[in-house]
Amino acid sequence: MSNALKQGLRALEFLAEAPRSAPEVAKHLNVDRSTGWRILQVLAEHGWIRQDSGSAPFSLNVSHLYRLAGNGHEHLALPGLVTPTLTRIRDRVGESAVFGVPSGTSMVYLVLVPSLHVVTIRESLGSVRPMHASALGKAYLSAMSSSDFEALTADLDFQGATDRAVKTVEDLRQAVTITREHGYATDMEECFPGVVCVAAPVQVGVDRLLIGAIGISGPRERLLMMGVTHVAQVIKEETAQMEANFSRADFATSAIQPRVNLELGEQT
Repeated sequence: MSNALKQGLRALEFLAEAPRSAPEVAKHLNVDRSTGWRILQVLAEHGWIRQDSGSAPFSLNVSHLYRLAGNGHEHLALPGLVTPTLTRIRDRVGESAVFGVPSGTSMVYLVLVPSLHVVTIRESLGSVRPMHASALGKAYLSAMSSSDFEALTADLDFQGATDRAVKTVEDLRQAVTITREHGYATDMEECFPGVVCVAAPVQVGVDRLLIGAIGISGPRERLLMMGVTHVAQVIKEETAQMEANFSRADFATSAIQPRVNLELGEQT
């Protein structure tokens, strides 16, 4: 294996842990900054990583990994099945609607239908949100078994969120209990100041297979004016209709359970 390929793979593995700046990647690879920058540029040009702006850190382009991992397999149909539901939710509330799937202790935007508003929250496919702070994450956690919840939260570092987010497993457990009781989760400026999100878990089939979470995000003022309870009801109604449309006779478990494995760069 060539040294350049090894360095590129090491860079991807490093970025799988968390978004990183170019100097951080160069230091990790033990190369000078110009070499580190060239490696990142090649990875970005070929779609493996992304940078939202010139000063933002680099992160894995999860949607690219998903397309590659799903090429030729049935689970590529999932975005097409979810998009109509997201579109109806977006049309009813006006804000961006997203379907997220788990990756370690984070949630990844797999399908996105953007807001109808001119002034809105910038969202994009492949965006990563901390599970403990995001509405998508808490919604997903609320539908997990107790044993799976404990196993996953053992790896949480409670980083990457605002001061409003929970800081301990016990606080997260309480938040998830409330989410389970209400049937939906909220992110009240816990990921970003001024941004409110609402989400519900997605479970399909007779045995309620957990495949991800659906939610919306928007400016705090608009969401609070519309009413979080109202938004949650819309999401739950549309999600329930989508769940009812899934048939185990038509889709195998492996075809509808997308879990993005950032550490391995594949979807399982």
